[in-house]
Amino acid sequence: GQKFLGDEFDIHAGGKDHIFPHHPNERAQCFAATGAGQAKYWIHNEFIQIEGEKMSKSEGNFYTVRELLEDHSGDAIRMYLVSSHYRSETDFSKEGLEKAEKELKKVRRMVQRLKNSGDSGKEFLGLEEKFEEEMDDDLNTARAKQVLMEAVNRINKMLDQDEKVSEGTAEKLVELFGILGIN
Repeated sequence: GQKFLGDEFDIHAGGKDHIFPHHPNERAQCFAATGAGQAKYWIHNEFIQIEGEKMSKSEGNFYTVRELLEDHSGDAIRMYLVSSHYRSETDFSKEGLEKAEKELKKVRRMVQRLKNSGDSGKEFLGLEEKFEEEMDDDLNTARAKQVLMEAVNRINKMLDQDEKVSEGTAEKLVELFGILGIN
């Protein structure tokens, strides 16, 4: 990692099962080798559950990304995964993945509507600030995504009522969804 990230980088992530002893040991080794603590922030995610049980190879209750990609896009999988906070237990379900797929289609249709309108109407103000506020709150991707989806719903209503919305709003939404890894 040092070759690509340097002596110290911003965020080191891992499962909650690595809080002790793996990450403290890793950090101690970095201090000894470089004098730096490797990462400024250490975040630890909860596990993904399937029907209330921890997803694991040993239990045989897991999906591989390759399997999920047979029926769903990578963007839909990411949309689903950012829908919950990294420190909350997530109960994975195919239904949840289907919902994420529908949300993704809704976003893409709305962005296309805005781009096709070519309008220089109202700017959709405050979107980026609200998004950043949620991301700054312990990397709350679930709330950040919700801010974006609420904007999509409001913009669709505005367009349905023949209100003009600036085409730049589509570009801003694409940029913010991109921060969540969703294209």
